[in-house]
Amino acid sequence: MTMSASFAEIGRVLGPARVLEDEPTRLAASRDSWPQALGWGPEELSRRRPAAVLKPRDEKGVAAVLAWASAEKRGIMPRGAGSGVLGAAVPPGPESVVLDASSLDEKFELDLRPERPSVACGAGMLGSNLEARLQSKGWSLMHFPQSMEDSTAGGWIATDSFGQLSTRYGGITDQALWVKAALPDGSFRTEE
Repeated sequence: MTMSASFAEIGRVLGPARVLEDEPTRLAASRDSWPQALGWGPEELSRRRPAAVLKPRDEKGVAAVLAWASAEKRGIMPRGAGSGVLGAAVPPGPESVVLDASSLDEKFELDLRPERPSVACGAGMLGSNLEARLQSKGWSLMHFPQSMEDSTAGGWIATDSFGQLSTRYGGITDQALWVKAALPDGSFRTEE
């Protein structure tokens, strides 16, 4: 697969296999599960198709993508599992680039201090995988949005997710102890 010159620099940082410019990948990233977008024909999908899909594997890769996009003046559309139903993950046009967070799913750190048990996970971890890993250790997040099987922890934070037990345990904002967020210049900020 040949990489276009406009993505060569970020391709050297991420690795060529993490810069996807093929038609099927770009087409799949041109909509989320928004009912209006599900009815779009080829012409509308073509208008929304991003220039590329970038798949960093870690925080360093996310920082590199954001710093590169800032320097290149490229719009970035973050995407987790694409399960959103409001069009928030729909790229604005063919010059935009999708930052696919699905590879940010390896981090899983369980802290069992009695005064404040917690789990830290990657933004791309699917909710069902997070819950399965917690349950294998005898724990549960007690956050069960309807999209549990196909939504990510990062998507929950981005959309202020609520779930089936939210009246008792609150939404994700009530449960999150801290969030490490990537800023447009590639730096990070942690918020409690």
